[in-house]
Amino acid sequence: MYLKSLTVRGFKSFAEKMTIEFEPGISVIVGPNGSGKSNVADSVLWVLGEQSPRNLRGTKMEDVIFAGSATRQPQSMAEVSLSFDNRNGDIPLDFPEVVVTRRILRTGESEYLLNKANCRLIDIQEILSDFGIGRELTAVISQNKLETILRSQAEDRRAFIEEAAGLRKHRRRKEKALRKMEGMERNLVRVKDIISEVNKQLRPLERQARQAKEYQELATSIRELAIRLLVAELEELKEQWENRREEEERLAHQLEETSVAVRQGKERISKLEGGIRNGREELEKCRLRQMRLLSLGERLRACQRLGEERLKLYAALDGDIGYGEDGWVSRKQELARKRAELESEYTKTEELMSELEEEGQRLRHERKVLAAELSSARRERDALRHSWDDMKARDKAIQEDKRNNLEKAEELNRAAGAFQSRRDELSKRFEEVSASLRETELALSNMMREKADRQSRLAAKKQELSRLRAELEAITERQKSFYQDSALVTARLKALEELFSSRIDFAAGASKVLEDMQGTTGIIGILLEKINMTAGWEKALESYLGPWLFCVITEGLKEALEAIKTLKKGEEGYALFLPLSEISKEPGEDLKGMARRAGGTAALDIIDCDNEILPAVEYLLGEVVFCGNIEEAGRQAELYPKLTFVTPQGDIIAPRRMIKGGAKPDSAFHVISGKREIKQLQEKLALCDEQAIAIETERSQTLEFIAGLESEIRIMEKDAEEIEAASRELEAASREKARDRERMESDIAGLTEKHAELDEEQRNLIANSAALEEEESNLAMTLERLEPQWAREEGVVEGLRQREKELDEALQQMRAKEASLSERRFHLHERLKELEEESAPVLPGREDLAEMSAAQERMLELTRRLVRSHEGLAAKAGSREIEAREGIEKGECELDELRIRLEGMESAEVELRETVHNKDLITAQLKMRVDMLVQRLLDEYRLPLETAVREYAPTCSREEMRQDLERMERRREMLGQVNLRAVEEFQALKERHDFLREQVEELKESKASLLKVVRAIDQEIVRIFKETFEEVNQHFQELFAKLFPQGRAELGLSDPTDLLNTGVDIEAQPRGKRLKKLSLLSGGETALTSLAFLFAIFKTRPSPFYFLDEVEAALDDVNLHRFLNMLKEFKGDSQLVIITHQKRTMEIADVLYGVSMQASGISKVVSQRLDEAERLARTGTD
Repeated sequence: MYLKSLTVRGFKSFAEKMTIEFEPGISVIVGPNGSGKSNVADSVLWVLGEQSPRNLRGTKMEDVIFAGSATRQPQSMAEVSLSFDNRNGDIPLDFPEVVVTRRILRTGESEYLLNKANCRLIDIQEILSDFGIGRELTAVISQNKLETILRSQAEDRRAFIEEAAGLRKHRRRKEKALRKMEGMERNLVRVKDIISEVNKQLRPLERQARQAKEYQELATSIRELAIRLLVAELEELKEQWENRREEEERLAHQLEETSVAVRQGKERISKLEGGIRNGREELEKCRLRQMRLLSLGERLRACQRLGEERLKLYAALDGDIGYGEDGWVSRKQELARKRAELESEYTKTEELMSELEEEGQRLRHERKVLAAELSSARRERDALRHSWDDMKARDKAIQEDKRNNLEKAEELNRAAGAFQSRRDELSKRFEEVSASLRETELALSNMMREKADRQSRLAAKKQELSRLRAELEAITERQKSFYQDSALVTARLKALEELFSSRIDFAAGASKVLEDMQGTTGIIGILLEKINMTAGWEKALESYLGPWLFCVITEGLKEALEAIKTLKKGEEGYALFLPLSEISKEPGEDLKGMARRAGGTAALDIIDCDNEILPAVEYLLGEVVFCGNIEEAGRQAELYPKLTFVTPQGDIIAPRRMIKGGAKPDSAFHVISGKREIKQLQEKLALCDEQAIAIETERSQTLEFIAGLESEIRIMEKDAEEIEAASRELEAASREKARDRERMESDIAGLTEKHAELDEEQRNLIANSAALEEEESNLAMTLERLEPQWAREEGVVEGLRQREKELDEALQQMRAKEASLSERRFHLHERLKELEEESAPVLPGREDLAEMSAAQERMLELTRRLVRSHEGLAAKAGSREIEAREGIEKGECELDELRIRLEGMESAEVELRETVHNKDLITAQLKMRVDMLVQRLLDEYRLPLETAVREYAPTCSREEMRQDLERMERRREMLGQVNLRAVEEFQALKERHDFLREQVEELKESKASLLKVVRAIDQEIVRIFKETFEEVNQHFQELFAKLFPQGRAELGLSDPTDLLNTGVDIEAQPRGKRLKKLSLLSGGETALTSLAFLFAIFKTRPSPFYFLDEVEAALDDVNLHRFLNMLKEFKGDSQLVIITHQKRTMEIADVLYGVSMQASGISKVVSQRLDEAERLARTGTD
């Protein structure tokens, strides 16, 4: 790989696009002061990543953009591109040419490109760091850098050694690991702080969780017991209901029977009263019939007496007929006297009859009046009785109403108290629900804000997770590609090693010697492993040396013989040996000089080796010259017959005209190039291992970050789900509480309305009770007034009844007397008629008298039979009257008894109705209580009655459950205020605590892993730094000795005990001087010492190119000559670009570039190859 070209556009004085094509060898850039030569070096410095404007001779980065001139406008952009030839594949990119570009805009935007693809500066630095083009940019050297090297601190000079050792990538890995460790430490501290805070929250929250759990268990048990109590009370009320229903049915049946009995009693009384009325009417009829029978009996008896008298008269007449006229006259006189007596008696009788008639009329009238008075008195008595009964019934009704009012008042008071308690309870619960609803709404609002915040954080975390996953995919792809490359490198290395072992006969023996005699003094090593050479001449060297490439170099012959004995002893093959003690010191000196003077390239000039084996190399190759082809080798062999000439194709022309030549199919394997490739592959494989560790570390850390993020996201998602669920619960609770509040408002309004109705009913009841009290008082006064009136009316009726009885008896006696008088009158009237007949002038005969007597006998007999029949009828009529009277008296007694029983039955009916009413009230209370309990189940516990009865059957007595409930409620009250969400919060916090503890352990493990990586990196840095420092120190001493003959210099460590951080000190003693400070060196000595230090680094780790910006300006001719000779030594290994004003420097150039600035202020570059110029000059001279 070499620098192919530099393209600049808009950078400092290069306003126009300018391209410099570089060639291998030494290129010199010249030009007058101010023409822009150093801008070329600055452009290289800038494109390779210089970040300090001061190092670019500016104050800010925009100063590198062309600022304009008198004739040109300022540029808006500066761009520089470096093109590297990569045909040999040194740069691990699949391109034959690699172009690195840096671009900056005047707006401040900047970008890096790799083959026109955007990339990072670190990507470019990592690619180029393997070629000595690192961050310190030792490939670009200016005068200021030379002064800075010696004047800088020892720690700053260490950076050059580390750059040469390739430790920057290890440092970067270490710094990256340390940054990750610092991040982990910060995370660990933060996590520990969080754990500490979580622990502080966890302990009280655990207590709260226990309290909340106990509270919830108590609440559940209390709820269950309360429901069981309600169910037990409902079952008890159900049992009471059933019992009362049976009793109510019994009372209803009893009331029905009593009502029927009362109704039947009333009907019986009505019938008895009708019977008594009929009996009285029948009695009256019997009395009239008796009177008529009495009158008829008197008449019949009068007829009987008249008949008997007629018979007596007829007997007397029969006797008178025997006396004659005298007897008749006396009889007639007697008859006249009797007639006078009879007429007198008849007149008296008529008078008596008239008196009796008047008395009868008076008695009848009095009886009629008395009957009317009795009827009126009875009506009044009955009216008073009805009024009395009505008042008694009303009094009972009032008493019942009073009792009912009292019970209703008590019930209303209880209902009002229950309603008031219920309303107070509902009001209290309404306030609680309202407060809870406000808290719920506030909690919901806070939760929604927290939810939005967590969602935004979760989105950010998910975005970060997506980025990390994309980065992980990129790392995985890079790791996969890297593993594939590593596998290819390993396979190639293994194949080369196997091929190397199988193709080289002496290699195995030599390797066995080194293996068996490891640690033995005097065995230096295999020649091939101790030398390095310029690329392109491997085949030539391999053709010339052949198996001697694998010769074992020993200090003396003794060691070689010992090694041969070892090989023979084990029969482990053959090996070539080259004892240094047997090599002549003198021969070859003239041949070496001759070889360097001969055309071509001296083999010693392309071979690099340690001074220890330099005599062996000079012995083997001191007289060898490499030529471009066989023709040139032949020409040179004629000029220098003592030298051996070798071509790149392996042709050899040796002294004494021994020639080797020809061709064969090109082999894929060459010893030296193969060995070099093996070394490169081994180095690359070691680098691959380091990069693999770095990539794996990065991948592991990325995985850890991803795992941490995923865990955080899971927790956040879980928290989000919990918050979502909690928010839904809160929303549902809020809606439920709102509905509860509305329902409670409705219930409170209903209870208030019912309470108002109860108040109104109580007021009406009070007014009704007052009216009943007043009515009862008036009724009591009326009853007091009616009681003597009733007694008086009863006495009047009784007196009237006694008077009626007396009148009836008087009328009966009067009727009997009247009948007797009537019969007497009739008898007298008949007697008078008979006397009139007897006083007739003609007396009947005996025959007529006998006939008349017989007729009278028959009439008398008939009258007697009528009298007997009349007497029977009179007896029967008397019996009927007695029966009628007795029936009336019996009916009246029965009616009195019925009335007494009816009063008892009516009282019993009233009492039964009162009892039924009271039972109805109790039943209504039971129903109200049942409704309240069922509503309470629905309102407080959201349980229908069927579910509560089915799932919460009582397990013990109500008293035991009540005692347990009171005990649990006391226990709940003792708990005080309880955070009911403490259980969920504690569980979430516990999970977070456990997760954080896991994170701590993972962070500790990751930190320990990183610490191991850092320690491994430190060990590697110490090892590589030590080896590189020793090598640089050796090269520095050699180069300083060449630049300062007989001078002495070396590098030292400021702190040898701390190879990881120690600085590098420079000690330089030019010939004849003993300087204790580097600042005492002259300008030229300072420049040469710095150059010796830098070129010692270059020699340790060559770079494809070097830019030297007027570094030899302070040197005199002698020192310049030494410096230029040193440059010639490096010419074959690296590409040199020198900016100078020195002519002697220009003389060693292969290509000369001229920089000029025209009047427009724009730099221009022209180039010229000096070999072509010389050829043209020789051609012109010829």
